[in-house]
Amino acid sequence: MCTATWLRQESGYRVLFNRDEARTRPAASAPEVRPGGGVRSLAPRDAEAGGTWLAANELGLTVGLLNLYRGPMPVEGDFISRGHLVAAMAIASTPEEIGHRLAAADLSAYRPFTLFAVVRQPPTGVWDWDGTELSSRDDGDRLPLTSSALEDRAAGRSRAELLARMRRQGPLTAERLLAFHRSH
Repeated sequence: MCTATWLRQESGYRVLFNRDEARTRPAASAPEVRPGGGVRSLAPRDAEAGGTWLAANELGLTVGLLNLYRGPMPVEGDFISRGHLVAAMAIASTPEEIGHRLAAADLSAYRPFTLFAVVRQPPTGVWDWDGTELSSRDDGDRLPLTSSALEDRAAGRSRAELLARMRRQGPLTAERLLAFHRSH
């Protein structure tokens, strides 16, 4: 199960992201600086497809992607790795800019995904591509974002319930979010 959360703080923000990957997939590289479009970003590299699932750029924007499993998963066709989309969006300076780029892109070449963009001050951008239609969420800071190839909705509910219980125990801190991401 993939899980993404973020926490805005006085000094900026923190993004926490668990990536659940098939055990048969090669290990990703450590984060490296990637130049592109005049903007440097820091991102790990997927060893199989060359893309990434998370990138933070020098302009203060972090963009990440989770697979979307809430509907029929297209199996036919030559798809571009969704990780290349993250790298392409990592040159943006705002979530609004990413929204414009996504709206102008031909997304039919990608399998379904949820893409998010976080900056220091709200709003956060969250978009879902279901393979047919791109939609944006007006509840971009409603966390956690989750994705699971097995029992996607049930797994998402379980993670959301755990985070809600943690919130009832007090304000979320970086340490508490880290504990949430370490939980199973």
